Amino acid sequence: MPSVSYDSLSFFHDGARSGVRRFAIVGAAFDPALMTADGWAGELARLRHAGFNTVVARVPWALHEPTPDRFDFAGDRDLRRFVHEAGSAGLKVILRIGPCVGGTFAGGGMPGWIGGFAGDRLRESSPAFMQRVTSFWRRLTREFVDLQATRNGGSAERPIVAIGLEDHWHSLDAEVGAAYFGELVRFVREFGVEVPLISANNCWYMHEGVVDTWCRESDRPAERMAELRQVQPDAPPMGILSWDEDAQRLASRAIVRSDFVLEASGGRHRGATSARGFAERPPRDLFDLRRALVFASSFGEVLAKLSADEVAARVEMRARGDGGVDFFGRNLALNGARFERCTGSLVALSGDLLVVAGKPRGKIEITVDGSTATLTVPVEGGTPKCVSVRRLRVVAVPFSLADGVGIAGDGFEFVDREGNLVVAIDAAGGVRRLKPDAAAKAPPRRARRLGETTALVERASLDGTHARFAWIAAPASLGAFGVVAQTAYYRARFKQTGKAKRLYALPSARALDATLVIDGARHANGGAGVVEIASSGAHTIVMEVASDGLPAIGRAVGAPTGVFGPLVELAPIKGVKRDAVPQPPRDATVVGRFIWGLDLVDEVGAKTMRWTFAPQKQDVVVCIPPRAADAMVAGDHGFRLNGELLPCIGPAGSASFVVLPAAKLAPMRPKQLKKGEKPPKARNAVLEPGDNELVYDGVPHADAKDIRIFAVKGAIAADWAFARVDPPASWAAATSVAKTALGRKTGVPTWFRTDFHLEAPCALSLRATFAGDARATVMVNGASALVHEGASGVASGKGAARKLVRTADVPASTTRTGVNEILVFSPDGRMPELTVL
Repeated sequence: MPSVSYDSLSFFHDGARSGVRRFAIVGAAFDPALMTADGWAGELARLRHAGFNTVVARVPWALHEPTPDRFDFAGDRDLRRFVHEAGSAGLKVILRIGPCVGGTFAGGGMPGWIGGFAGDRLRESSPAFMQRVTSFWRRLTREFVDLQATRNGGSAERPIVAIGLEDHWHSLDAEVGAAYFGELVRFVREFGVEVPLISANNCWYMHEGVVDTWCRESDRPAERMAELRQVQPDAPPMGILSWDEDAQRLASRAIVRSDFVLEASGGRHRGATSARGFAERPPRDLFDLRRALVFASSFGEVLAKLSADEVAARVEMRARGDGGVDFFGRNLALNGARFERCTGSLVALSGDLLVVAGKPRGKIEITVDGSTATLTVPVEGGTPKCVSVRRLRVVAVPFSLADGVGIAGDGFEFVDREGNLVVAIDAAGGVRRLKPDAAAKAPPRRARRLGETTALVERASLDGTHARFAWIAAPASLGAFGVVAQTAYYRARFKQTGKAKRLYALPSARALDATLVIDGARHANGGAGVVEIASSGAHTIVMEVASDGLPAIGRAVGAPTGVFGPLVELAPIKGVKRDAVPQPPRDATVVGRFIWGLDLVDEVGAKTMRWTFAPQKQDVVVCIPPRAADAMVAGDHGFRLNGELLPCIGPAGSASFVVLPAAKLAPMRPKQLKKGEKPPKARNAVLEPGDNELVYDGVPHADAKDIRIFAVKGAIAADWAFARVDPPASWAAATSVAKTALGRKTGVPTWFRTDFHLEAPCALSLRATFAGDARATVMVNGASALVHEGASGVASGKGAARKLVRTADVPASTTRTGVNEILVFSPDGRMPELTVL
């Protein structure tokens, strides 16, 4: 039976026909769900040509199981088709199946509904959470288990060489990690996965039999990989690299014998699935990285047989002033030949075909199996020649040509910076010189004429009277209501008795400060959901909640978006004192359980804030301003109550509140002694309730000074309702909008409609220009084209004139002959400028 395994040097494949072959992973991160399926083949070919030999594809749970037990593996989510196309392009495949996959996906790709099923214990071995994970994996693995490289059969090897589990799982409790990863590994093996398992946890937690990778490392690769070898001596080191990796740093990965995965492909989220600021990203220009990528990939099998010290002794990287790199080698085994030395730079290797580079008209000396030959480098624009040197066929090319090297089957191609094919070398050593393609470029697409724009204003969404409001037993996440669009509305109705002013804490919600309406009037949210109502009688509170993009990593990964918990009445706590204190030390041995994203690196001399208040007999609510809350969600911040680091920053992972239970708010401390009184013996010490100390754990955000602390008087009996955002059933009340009025902020939820005509269905691009802080959902013929969260896109202008431009791909399957409808929902009434190309 074929197998895929690894040792301290590299991964290797023991194939039924090819025998044992080592390989280096020169990987490109690629999210197929963020590109139309018709575009996969072109992007995969681009990656292979540029030198990658592997694609690492995230499988976001949220997209493949959008609602519980409804699975989607069709169209742009056809994972099986993607794996086949990657294999056809000559690429190995690593699938990262989660449960959390990170990347540009909000909440790491975890579905929004998961919290309602699994409670607060997400990404742990709780039975409810693992039941949902295994339900998804049971269906998911049916798409790919027979495509593993261990299941060879027929005429081609299967492309899947590894499966990835989890992303940025930061644990300070080895028992929690052992239980969780133990179950992940057990279940994935039970479902038929046989290839090696990898994780991406930055060495926070490593499990036996799972190769961990160093995420987002971009500097000092030799040191990083040496550290990784120390903590993981029986596995090859691997790094997941940042988007801005340059050629010289990338080349050094090959020299220190590190496998790597580079973010290189673009992607466009068509729904509210992206982490804030990452809804759209263009593909990276890979020209400057080609030399490093092709060298790492084509020499991968040669270098994978050597230790890091042996590679360093035999291969030298020389950085050029223009940012490029050259490689020089000696004493290497190439296709059974003994490659002793070469004065030219190594470029690429395929079987016995070797490409080297030198100065135009220069001489290159090469020694193979004891024989030395001299090669002449052709002039710029000349045609290279293939020369046999013992058991190698060698082609010498100028340095400038080598920078555009690409992989083409078993041969190589060279392109210029514009992508024009210049020289091709086939597997037999045949060399062709090509003239740049003089064919006229395709004319730019013509913008299609849009019809009249009409608008339907939905004021009833804000005052709570819209017919879409439906009764609910209690507020819950957007995902629990099956909402994947960006905006939804929650309504609470209750009665207040008495004439005195009262303070209320609204249930925690993401983006609660966007719109808050009390009795039909807009309300300044008070920074963290605390409102004051002076009059008695019936009241209505409407909360607009936006799924504005939870981060891909950090403490909110896996946290649901929406409104949680009851409406409660608050009372100020008297005598709260705030002062500055040194940051508390972070000791993993006393944390006691899983802490999302906590970093143990202390900043020397850093100060933080402390609040001191009297013992309490009821729960206490800590209200956090939105920007400080966002910092806590995404980074290494939290609270310590009476010395204990709180395990989460709020109920269900929300960011606006921390609820401190009454049981922990009366710490027993030694009774203060009277003047002159001697301290008693330890066994006779008298304890009494003492003051509470709440310390902000981490570097406080500037807005953290506005954190407020209240006592909870009790929950309010409220009638709750929920309204999703759906296209209007009737446009009878819509009005025409003048061009001069488009883009004006009204502050009222509004649907806009326009259209365009097509003679036949075809793929299109939709360009939308938004005001800098606007949010909107754009649909074409009822299908989501893009959801704009106010942070992604190409920016221009500053201040009030700032604009963000987003581009959406509209597949031919979405369009139709004749009239095509565009709908836009804007929570604040601003219509973006649209162009259909």
